[in-house]
Formats: sequence, C-alpha cells, structure tokens
Amino acid sequence: MHGFWAGWFGSHVDSRYTDEEIQQEVPWLARYPELIWLHRHSKLPGFILCVVAFLLGGFSAVAIGATVLVYGLVAGIVKLDDLGLALHRQKDATARAVGAFILRAAPLLMKSLSVLGTAAMFTVGGSIIAHGVPAIEHVVEGVGHALTERSAVLAFIATTVIDALVGIVCGAIAVLLFTLGKTLIGKGK
Repeated sequence: MHGFWAGWFGSHVDSRYTDEEIQQEVPWLARYPELIWLHRHSKLPGFILCVVAFLLGGFSAVAIGATVLVYGLVAGIVKLDDLGLALHRQKDATARAVGAFILRAAPLLMKSLSVLGTAAMFTVGGSIIAHGVPAIEHVVEGVGHALTERSAVLAFIATTVIDALVGIVCGAIAVLLFTLGKTLIGKGK
C-alpha cells in the first residue's frame, strides 16, 4: 500500500488487514490516530449519520438527503459542458486545456451514462420481476448457489446477467404488446 488514499481506503476495502499490518505497511498512518480509529470502527460514522438523519426527520430525511445528493450529482453532470466552456474561454493556458478536456470528455461521459443507465434499468427491472415470479426466482437462486461453490464473483455476475436477460425479455414483450395494441387501436378508428 502506497500513499495516503491507498493506505486508508485499502484498509477498508480489504478488511483482512489488522491494525499491526496496516501500521507495518503504512507506518506514517500511525501519525493520524483518527484514521486508525476509523479503521477500527469503519461502520460507525455512516451509522451515526443515518441515526441523526432519522432522529431529525425520520426516513423522510434519509430519503430527501439521498434525493438531494443524486439530483445534485445529476445537475453537476448536466452543467459539466458549461464549466468546460467557461474554462476554455479563460486566458490561462492550463484552464483552457482543462476546459477543452472537459468539452471532449462530456459527450463520452453522457453516452457512457446512458448505456450504463439503460443496462442498470434492465437489470433492476429484471431482478424485481425475477423475485416476483417464483419459478424464475428458483432458477436464479439455483444458478447462484451452484456457482457460489466455485466463485462468489462468478455467481454474482451470472445472477446479474440472468436478471438483465429477464428485464430485456420482459421489456421486449412489453414493447411488442404496446406496439400491437397501438396498431389494433389505430385500425379501429
């Protein structure tokens, strides 16, 4: 582990590290007792934040906080091209270069997010349907259990792919039924 972020976040990602191993691998981390405390109690800050939000406003406060965070992130992404253009118009060469980079990267980011968002919607929708239809749920669980013995990662990937396929098939059926209904209603006019 090298560097502050790798040292601290690495200790959270791989919880197999003991305090002694972390201090041996990243000796300078001992200068930050608060980070050692956070490693020992890594779940506590998030738990405290949820409890405080709940006490202040119940589940609504947690939901509103998550919504504000998500919509704030979306608003930032939408305004990314404006930031790039503003930086590109600056006199400073570094600011212009950063602005040009943002202007080139923003369309790629938007395209990537649209593809990933669509895939996520198919996967989430398929998972909801799979859990609601016992026959499909048993197939997904059977595949997951069978593959877990070999690899938990492989089981996760396989069940996610099955959920996505269920979502794609159900989405295709919905489009087909909608198109058929629209055609039949159109002929009745």
